[in-house]
Amino acid sequence: KLDVSGGDVRFGAGLKFGSGGTLDAYEEGNYVPSLVGTTTINFVARNSSYTRIGNVCTVVGIMDMDTITGTNQVTIDLPFTCATETDGSGFAQVNFVAALGVNPSGGAGNIVGSVYEGTNTFKIWTAASSTGGNLTNIVYNDLTSSRTFLRYTVTYRTI
Repeated sequence: KLDVSGGDVRFGAGLKFGSGGTLDAYEEGNYVPSLVGTTTINFVARNSSYTRIGNVCTVVGIMDMDTITGTNQVTIDLPFTCATETDGSGFAQVNFVAALGVNPSGGAGNIVGSVYEGTNTFKIWTAASSTGGNLTNIVYNDLTSSRTFLRYTVTYRTI
């Protein structure tokens, strides 16, 4: 059903593309991300925004924090659960625009992140080289206690 009222065009059950799928979800929003499993944390600033089109969600976030302690792997929450796919397409990579104040105990390397299927969080790792390999968990104690700044973009498939 097509509804044109108040200057908006609305499709009752979504927008169907021929014999293909139906686009039945679009959402934009903001949320305050949290770190999961920390012992102590003080946020200076934090914010994330997301756009979900169909079953794909893109999140852009920023965290500025100090006074961080904990031995668990750094884990940040997401607004939706990542899809579980038999072909592994539920798995997504995380891009870091900036990661300041991260000092991995496993040694220096590229900061990478991963979203795992069936979860609504992503975890942070350090890779020994730009091609990956030898991933080491980054734990909360690896974040500089005086100040840590993370800016990230995550794109993943949702349920």
